[in-house]
Amino acid sequence: MLRHSATALTVFYSHKFDTLRAMTRLNTVSSFVIPRGPLGRLLMWSTFVLSLAHSVTALGEATADPRAPIQAHADPWHSAIGQLAVPVTRVEHGYTRHYTEHCTAVAVTAGPNPLILSAWHCVEGYRSLIEPIQLRMSGQRSPISVQLVASGGSMEQDWAAFRPTAPLSGASWIPVSAQALSHDMAVMAAGFTEYAAPPGAGPRPRSLVTHRTCRITDSDQMPVASDCVAKQGASGGAILKRTQSGSLRVIGIISAGDGESVSLFYPAGSLLPRFASLR
Repeated sequence: MLRHSATALTVFYSHKFDTLRAMTRLNTVSSFVIPRGPLGRLLMWSTFVLSLAHSVTALGEATADPRAPIQAHADPWHSAIGQLAVPVTRVEHGYTRHYTEHCTAVAVTAGPNPLILSAWHCVEGYRSLIEPIQLRMSGQRSPISVQLVASGGSMEQDWAAFRPTAPLSGASWIPVSAQALSHDMAVMAAGFTEYAAPPGAGPRPRSLVTHRTCRITDSDQMPVASDCVAKQGASGGAILKRTQSGSLRVIGIISAGDGESVSLFYPAGSLLPRFASLR
């Protein structure tokens, strides 16, 4: 259960929100409360939407960006992670708005009809009977349509599961780990986002970006906290851990954060009992 206050975290939508709207929406929908201690102090800054964090980055930050873009298809697991485009409808200030949320998703089972995980808040507001949710896996030229089959339905359960509407070929998958999570566990964050480096070079098109040297900072609360850096578009991306043999496992789904030093994620292992019913 979340133990949070009225201060809101930023979800990693790609759509740009103004600060007041983000604070209002996340306070009412997410009901996040800031825990005490160092994590709480860090999260007090997170009412700024990620678009503002992105703007600060563009102006040049004192702290170096620990993330790095992945070289195309350097490892097979890269093709297990894709870009999710969700047509959503929301009422803002009395007006109905239509736009596309850009998030990340990861295939977690094998075969041409894999189970694909992302974040629930990416599909909040999806009500279209005409426009499908689109997924483009790494290395694929064209997107495919995917169908939402289940979700947590709230920020407290910020996960969503999809199936492709047609066979998906050429994609890899990353299994979900059943390992218990612990404080200071070494993890890696991966998601599709714009990436600008060095400062002044300007934004690049969305690409698969990783923070390879981060750790879990609080495994006792839900959602789990890490010091991974993630930015716009990373929602639904994967928090990964290497096994002793060197292979990767999905341990979490990126949910929210401050865009600089805190990322929260939903523990993917808690979904394993559901997989049988979603097959």
